[in-house]
Amino acid sequence: METNETLFAYYRQFSTIKSEYPGSISENKFLPVDAEEIRKFRLLTKKALPEIYEEFLMEVGSGNYNLGADGILATEDPSFFMEPEFIADTMGRKTDDWFLYPDLIADDDIPFFYLGEGNMHVFRCLDGRNDVVCSPFGDVIIAENFLTFLELLKYDPVFHRKLSGW
Repeated sequence: METNETLFAYYRQFSTIKSEYPGSISENKFLPVDAEEIRKFRLLTKKALPEIYEEFLMEVGSGNYNLGADGILATEDPSFFMEPEFIADTMGRKTDDWFLYPDLIADDDIPFFYLGEGNMHVFRCLDGRNDVVCSPFGDVIIAENFLTFLELLKYDPVFHRKLSGW
């Protein structure tokens, strides 16, 4: 398994500045998040993101990842790592997705990876870990932790859709 340093370095190559963001949806492009945005999330939701995701957001950013290292392109709806404000809005039931799916996510789940049309992956606390990546519907585990998710996603940006049925 790759370390968070090597994985973050891979994804960091797609980080950009605000004036160049978001770019094409088929591009991999991230906009780093500052600590203030994370602080606002904690105040709004009274919850904390998993520490490893906070590090990822500050070092790499939120944004699109649709073209894998092996050239696999996600051709369905674009997927993206959610920024703290969108996560808070989703948790607070302020997004249109709740109109489509009244049981979108459980109260203890923290959404972080948007798949389009109200589909997303969530962090769920299981076996003492707070970064287990799951489908919000049922008990489908996508990855045992966020680093494993990043490693699998790096080469195949659609691997998670196969596991979750999307």
